[in-house]
Amino acid sequence: MAGFDFVIQIWTEDGVRVYQSRRYSSLPNQGVLGYSNVTLDNGDWRVFGVRNETRMIQVAQKLEARRSRAEELRRILLSVGKGDFFVQVEHGGDGILSGEGSNWRNDRQ
Repeated sequence: MAGFDFVIQIWTEDGVRVYQSRRYSSLPNQGVLGYSNVTLDNGDWRVFGVRNETRMIQVAQKLEARRSRAEELRRILLSVGKGDFFVQVEHGGDGILSGEGSNWRNDRQ
């Protein structure tokens, strides 16, 4: 998985999955509302869940893909690197890459 690859899943009120955008051997089950992180056999996932009157909708992306995209954006910005700008790429609510101009730091723990 790379870039913005993600999986969308939809469940009925009684927990029956009625849609899955792509196949994976291991996916997050119907989870909590809002954002969460889930660890599975195939890696760590960032998950967002929302509910309407009849469905639970969940979008999940492997953290590896999110980190890869953040690093790609950092490289692009560094190649531009001469302007006055500030960017903070988020990972689970915590900044992992931030900086101004060509001064960057990795806040990842």
